Amino acid sequence: MEMLLLSLDGTLRKDDVKLEIVYVEVPEQPNVYDCGMYVLKFMELWELKKEMPYFKYEQILKFRQDYIRDWVRHPENEVRETALKGAKV
Repeated sequence: MEMLLLSLDGTLRKDDVKLEIVYVEVPEQPNVYDCGMYVLKFMELWELKKEMPYFKYEQILKFRQDYIRDWVRHPENEVRETALKGAKV
């Protein structure tokens, strides 16, 4: 990973890049399509060397609804008004 960072930014020196790989236990998703929700939530909650919470599937469904609502309603969303009209909101 350090080599990748060095190759992406020609101004960095090897001494500037120090990465520590940390492995943490994370819950497994119960299906093949919710990985994005888990990744987003884990990134939101990330604290080094702390155990990740285990979510019930109902919580994942709620997270999905919350993320979509927030993304659609975000003021910088260029298609916000079209999406809200389409959803009849």
